[in-house]
Amino acid sequence: MTATQGVAHGASLSVRRAGKTFPGGVVALQPTDLDLPAGEILVLLGPSGCGKTTLLRLVAGLAAPDPGGAVLFDGVDVTGTPIERRRVGMVFQSYALFPNMTVAENVGYGLKVRGEPRAAREAEVGRLLAMVGLADLADRPVDRISGGQRQRVALARAIAIRPKVLLLDEPLSALDAALRERLRIELAGLLRRFAITAIHVTHDQAEAMAIGDRIAVMRDGRIIQLGTPEDIYARPVDPFVASFVGTMNRLPGRLVAGSTADEVFFRPEAVTVGPPGAGPLAARVVAAIFFGAHRRLTLDVDGHVVEADIASDRPVRVGDAVSLALDAARLHVFSEPSGRIDGC
Repeated sequence: MTATQGVAHGASLSVRRAGKTFPGGVVALQPTDLDLPAGEILVLLGPSGCGKTTLLRLVAGLAAPDPGGAVLFDGVDVTGTPIERRRVGMVFQSYALFPNMTVAENVGYGLKVRGEPRAAREAEVGRLLAMVGLADLADRPVDRISGGQRQRVALARAIAIRPKVLLLDEPLSALDAALRERLRIELAGLLRRFAITAIHVTHDQAEAMAIGDRIAVMRDGRIIQLGTPEDIYARPVDPFVASFVGTMNRLPGRLVAGSTADEVFFRPEAVTVGPPGAGPLAARVVAAIFFGAHRRLTLDVDGHVVEADIASDRPVRVGDAVSLALDAARLHVFSEPSGRIDGC
């Protein structure tokens, strides 16, 4: 069965105690355990230098883990297997297309190298181009198509070899914001349609939420939290995850009634904005930004900045005194974090 028939043909993936230390004792990745069932899309999310790409390279076979680490496809240890024999597909930020080839030639290149008969190769390329919406551009040179179209060519080329695991290293980061937003939806749909086991690396939170079945949030060479997008957003395990994923407010516990913690975290949607005296926290409006369906307020609460969302038609102006009430069910209570929480 081929990818184009929409049947899961990817491998289950297991990573066991896989770490990476570079010369000089620089630890890029702490010993890591990870399991993906066949057909799952996992997003590695985190700031630059947190170990995302290093983990991807270990799975690909572009780098070897430290002694004792292992990578398994369908339960078979491939740690010592070179990349060309692992049957992994890769899509990079640069796409790495062959500029002297047409769209169809690029997609079929891997099949040609593997000795696929010409008729079968052309049929498979045709099916793939139809699925990614590029059938009409099969004979066009890749240097005459748009950035979004090149991204789809790179994806089709990677899928053409029927990889056990598909690895994507920030494939949308070189695109402008509007195109990136559209293509993240297209990419998520295509990956699920092909049902390939995939690992997608990004530092873009919205991209991670749109594409991943699960998200692994990374920092300092380790996975801090692994879960569904809903889990990561609604139930962060520590201040770093809480602050890195989405917009998060933070107040000292002494300002929040009933809290004995040093820090209380909450999303803008957990805040109810009322007239002065209606809620337990007094605030003043510092800024109000119109976003169409809602208005994002920036508020000063005893010298602390809080962001809250209100209906766009509410008559709130900069300088207004207001009160705030917090939804207790959506508060995240943590002890005072040690060290920084805003990056690697």
